[in-house]
Amino acid sequence: MARNDKQRRTAEGERDGSAENRFFSRRSVLKATGALGVAAASSLGIGNAAAADSTAGFGEGDYGADQYGTGETTTTTSFGVSTAQATDVQTTSATLNGSVADLGGADTADIAFEYRPVGGSWSTTAAQTLSAAQTFSQSVSGLNSGTDYECRATGLSSSGETATGSTVAFTTVAETTESPPAINRFNVSEAGRKDPHAEVTVNWDATDVDGDLASVVLEVADSSGTTLRSTAWTFDGTAAASDTDEYRFKKGGGVDYQVTMTVTDQAGNTVSQQTMVSA
Repeated sequence: MARNDKQRRTAEGERDGSAENRFFSRRSVLKATGALGVAAASSLGIGNAAAADSTAGFGEGDYGADQYGTGETTTTTSFGVSTAQATDVQTTSATLNGSVADLGGADTADIAFEYRPVGGSWSTTAAQTLSAAQTFSQSVSGLNSGTDYECRATGLSSSGETATGSTVAFTTVAETTESPPAINRFNVSEAGRKDPHAEVTVNWDATDVDGDLASVVLEVADSSGTTLRSTAWTFDGTAAASDTDEYRFKKGGGVDYQVTMTVTDQAGNTVSQQTMVSA
């Protein structure tokens, strides 16, 4: 006699185990997977009210409404100045240079320079007010010649920020002790012949202790100051020079002659002498 379906399931269940333990209904499967999903979501803090309320955002890490997606990035700048190399450096003066890199949001800034001999006390220039990032300069005087100096730019912005640039060094030009040339001999004479002519003779010598004679000029003029004759010698630096020069004037008798000697060295120092002679 054939077994019905219930007997078949009973027999299979006795052989492989309980059919109720092996087969699950669709509803049972959904219940199982649903429970696993809730557990996973709970571990991530998603869909779990307790986890969501534990932070200001969606779970841990501050990626919520107050952080991720709504924050704004703000770039801030600071007030800054820099120091450049000094220019036009002379024996007792120089021009100090600098620039304002950024006002840092301030409307204006008062800028100045500090300077001093290296190792000495700082002096400060008068302040100048700037309203934009730009270069600036200030001339200083009363410096010592041949001296090492250092300077730096400083500033105070209208918002109260202070700034100081790096220290820059410069050296003033050394002042030379140049000696002027000297006229050691300047003898002028006229031949004195009883004729209508004139003959003027000049004996001279010049020296320079620095050894840098540059030129000697002789000029012979009449009583009105009009130059009649002139002679010039040039030197490429020498310690001494001398000569004897004669000037003849046809029918120049009875005239007063003015003779001038001018000596110049290579540093531009000049010495001059003048004398009169009658023919």
